[in-house]
Amino acid sequence: MVENFNYFRISLKTNNQNVTNNNTMEEIKVNVKINKGGPLLVLNTVNIIHADGTEEVREKRASFCRCGLSENMPFCDGAHKGSDFEKE
Repeated sequence: MVENFNYFRISLKTNNQNVTNNNTMEEIKVNVKINKGGPLLVLNTVNIIHADGTEEVREKRASFCRCGLSENMPFCDGAHKGSDFEKE
């Protein structure tokens, strides 16, 4: 497991353009699935803000590495397959 992993923030994006006068926030439900021995899967459109400040949007789902072996951090590239992490 990689110890010096930079954390990242995930913010939700909604397509609802309605603006309310009382400034209430719309509740958005997001499913986050933690796959045993695999990635953390976020099921919704997400705006990812990386540690260096760059942003990118992932539509519908994003798979985040939990094992620290990915060469495409913070995203899962399947490097966990066959590793000891997969046995957890």
